[in-house]
Amino acid sequence: MENPFGPALNGITVGSWLNCMLYMLEIVLLFFYVRDYWPRDKVILKALVLTCFLVDTVCTIALCSWVFMSDVLHWGDSPYLARQYWPTPTYVICTSLVGALVQSFLVSRYLVLSKQRAISGTLFLFILTAFAGGVSVAVILISFNSYADRDKAIITATIWLVSSSVADVLIALCLVITLVKAANQTRIASTRNIINRLIVVSIQSGTFTTVLAILVLSIYLAKPSTNDSAYFSFCLGRAYTITMLFNLNLRRSIERTGEGVFNTFGVVSTQDHYGNVFDSGRASRARAVSSNSPGNLNPTSGKPDIYHLRGIRVHHAASVKVEKPNEGD
Repeated sequence: MENPFGPALNGITVGSWLNCMLYMLEIVLLFFYVRDYWPRDKVILKALVLTCFLVDTVCTIALCSWVFMSDVLHWGDSPYLARQYWPTPTYVICTSLVGALVQSFLVSRYLVLSKQRAISGTLFLFILTAFAGGVSVAVILISFNSYADRDKAIITATIWLVSSSVADVLIALCLVITLVKAANQTRIASTRNIINRLIVVSIQSGTFTTVLAILVLSIYLAKPSTNDSAYFSFCLGRAYTITMLFNLNLRRSIERTGEGVFNTFGVVSTQDHYGNVFDSGRASRARAVSSNSPGNLNPTSGKPDIYHLRGIRVHHAASVKVEKPNEGD
């Protein structure tokens, strides 16, 4: 016998569990970020992180309320379960907002690295389209709250999820291309290793959210009048924030390797064997070694060996060991 409550309940219970798991992971990543980077990051970045977390908190509350009201308070209440209430548009708006914020953060990193304003503007256009699509879905769900009318949101939901997926893929692709060019221009092995790690992270970040969005869209188009897509859609917002926090906390991992320092906008600072840090054209010397000494100059140009890779600026200092001549010479 077919479950009469299936269309309303399929997916939301398990989806809420998966969402809560990812939300706890988000809290853990946020703890590490606050511990390691809160004092030194800019106010705008801290505001972005805090906003995403608060929006995810509101979304998680809405999803848990949805499950509690459907599975507990109104279990077996067919008229109630035939309609959608405030948690549904709330989660759609929250997911769309977090996705737009995190994607904008990644595009800002790409803009600093590449200086490609036209491409960045195109990426922002896809982000804005996805956000507008998500808000439109929420408005339709408020206006037509019956599950029988869910197909009215097919066009706007498609715009939302397709635009979001395209934005994710293009952002990852643009970052990878820019970083590959940077890696090919540097002769410093430690810097190349850092850039290669960033390339892998860019691919992983874009793939994670893109796969989720495609799964949500595919299931929704196949069964628009059910909540089967909630298995994955409930997790989409948390996936975006986790992606951002992972990118921010990656700096800690790179710094621990001793290969260099990586800030939030992709500027790599390397260290020489004296422990001197080179960053953004300024060197803070731990030892009294002149940057203009013969050992630190390029033999061709006679100037310090500096590589500026479109936002990644690396100073390379070489040392010369001067042996004391023998007394007999």
